[in-house]
Amino acid sequence: MLGIRTVNIAWERKIRGTYPVARYALSDDATLLLAIPHPLERRAYDLTRLDIAGGVEVRSSFTVETLLKLEVAENAEDFIGLTSGDLYLFRSGAKTRFMGDRRMVCTDAGVSADGRWVTAGFSDMAGNSYALAFGDIAGRVVWTRDIASPLIAVVLSRDGGRIVYATEDGLLWLVDASRRDIWVFEVSEAATAIACSSEGTSVVYGTATGSVGWIDAEGKRRWETTLPGAVLALVVSGDGTLCAALVRPEGEPGANQVCLLTGAGHLEWEYPLDRPATGLALSPNGRFFATGSRDGTLSLYEIIPGESGSVAAPATYENMVSEQDRMRYADVAGHMAELTARLADHPADMALFENLATLKARLRSDLLASVGEQLARKEFVQAIEEIHAALAVDPEFLEALEALTEARNGCVQALLQSATEAEQREEFDSAEAALLEAIRIDPDSKASRVHLVSHRSRRAAALDAEVALLVQRGDLEATLNALEKAQSLAPSVARGASLQQTQTALEFALGMTAYEEKRYREAVFQFKKVLNRDPVHAEARRHLGYAQKFAQDAALDAVNDRFSKLE
Repeated sequence: MLGIRTVNIAWERKIRGTYPVARYALSDDATLLLAIPHPLERRAYDLTRLDIAGGVEVRSSFTVETLLKLEVAENAEDFIGLTSGDLYLFRSGAKTRFMGDRRMVCTDAGVSADGRWVTAGFSDMAGNSYALAFGDIAGRVVWTRDIASPLIAVVLSRDGGRIVYATEDGLLWLVDASRRDIWVFEVSEAATAIACSSEGTSVVYGTATGSVGWIDAEGKRRWETTLPGAVLALVVSGDGTLCAALVRPEGEPGANQVCLLTGAGHLEWEYPLDRPATGLALSPNGRFFATGSRDGTLSLYEIIPGESGSVAAPATYENMVSEQDRMRYADVAGHMAELTARLADHPADMALFENLATLKARLRSDLLASVGEQLARKEFVQAIEEIHAALAVDPEFLEALEALTEARNGCVQALLQSATEAEQREEFDSAEAALLEAIRIDPDSKASRVHLVSHRSRRAAALDAEVALLVQRGDLEATLNALEKAQSLAPSVARGASLQQTQTALEFALGMTAYEEKRYREAVFQFKKVLNRDPVHAEARRHLGYAQKFAQDAALDAVNDRFSKLE
């Protein structure tokens, strides 16, 4: 996921009586699935798809008593609903209860994105014992497990293969569909919200004090950050690289804001909502998110990506060894390991000792001969790969380490020369790739990093000159693109200020366009974004007042029109 430049509102509609937006209710093409009250039947709802172009499609209908939670998924026909005591399964138009033969209270539940799998947390009627259950949408219980502490929240991964649950004692658990524990992680305080990637390989948690943390597939916390209030809801993209959080700022009980985090927990974008939100959804590709509110207002937002200034990480020791070399040395490694183990058991066996010494000498002789030929042909990468494979078998081979240094130096010098020649031809992407490869080959090479800094600085300077021309032409979009690219290459305080000013000017222009076209709700959104960046922007504040008044008048006219048709 690249950085986030900004967020724009795609549409906003008011539909009273809808259930809160569910976490998996938004698709990659920005289609949102909602349960909308049927206009004529009491306690009846239409499962409805709203697409980004304004299209409406009713997929099915159902009747139900008041639910505390409705979990639907955009690509599924089946779904679940939670009441104060029961978990209902809606399948092919029929409604059944999950574990309905047991006298238990359901505390939270989740459904997979295809609607096939269900998980739920329960307690007994007295609240003295607790359990987690996993089953299918047909009502079959695959397994249950006892839990020592009350369960706060449970989430099923999109693919249905893993379950995450949080308990009051501050523990987070990740288990698979076969009931096997993947990991257990202790948070300093109980989590109030949890989410996971499509396959459950990464988990995000949020707390009442605003802490948000990301846990990897091995159960290790990779980052933790603090948001400006209690975390009410969390959703993450399919690959786990983008997290959206619904936050209630401290001291503002009736206010909510949305925060978007990328990378290592970096807060890329935040926006105060006009009204308290009741639900949050994020598309798997991380390009759209949706919110719902208590008054029935539904909003769909598009995330506009920007440039990322990250540098590719150097390759690890393992992935620098080709499969061919790994296989070439596998038999030798196995034989040496066997001889070494036997010699440890029989230290006085000189025959074993001689065999091991002969094998090691042959390995070293063959390697030095092969690497010598590769260095003579300037096949530096091949030499480096073969040396790494040999060192995996014989880590104390000092001559191989000396040959590795020679091969790395030769490779780096060739790549630096290639980068220089590419720069002279103005093939800047090729030059960048060569420099990054030089750093991958030898992370300790100062010359490679100095050359990369110089290269990026020259590219940024060229983009700065292009920005000056674009400003003269008044092309805000192209100016912003050039500034973002330059800032990602060579960050500077002055350019960062110009970037903020250009972004503000562009968002104000978008707001004015929406205002002039009488799209007042969209204009309000854009003007508020401008004021978030620049609180003293007088024109944005003035037109925000106009747009809010016109939006209210338009809503009142719509109500009066409905009443006039009833007379």
